[in-house]
Amino acid sequence: MVASAALVLLIASLPLTIGAAWSDMRSMILSNRMVLATLAVFVLVGPMVLPFGDYLFRLGVAAVILEVMIGLFALGAVRGGDAKYLTALIPYFAPGDLFQAAHLLGVVGLSAFITHRVFARIPAVRRMTPDWLSWRAKRHFPYGLVLAGSQIFYLFAKAIQ
Repeated sequence: MVASAALVLLIASLPLTIGAAWSDMRSMILSNRMVLATLAVFVLVGPMVLPFGDYLFRLGVAAVILEVMIGLFALGAVRGGDAKYLTALIPYFAPGDLFQAAHLLGVVGLSAFITHRVFARIPAVRRMTPDWLSWRAKRHFPYGLVLAGSQIFYLFAKAIQ
């Protein structure tokens, strides 16, 4: 991915990405509106900054990922919002970088999990965010935080290359 394309996609999607992470930590819900808006940014901005063939290929990859995520959701392996949000974010990643993206997802996931669990135990943080459901969730983790963080780090790294 060209650095300028990554920068434009980062700037265009950043408010939604931060909003998704915040929403998932607060309510453990990634709304359909947020997911569709994230995909819409790519659909609208992508053709302006990417070669058209690359743009279409990325949307095709997203369609395949959606099918896989529907299957995983049906098996109970992933939650619905996370499945939809991952599908909306996939086009932001260059297909040749999917291994790098998976590695980044693992690093960000571990970091986010540890940071989230530590912050949940800090009284000052809990007082500022008393209504956040993710602090009390025992079986689930706000994976939207991981997905959003991975997208931000990936696009930022591509933008400064």
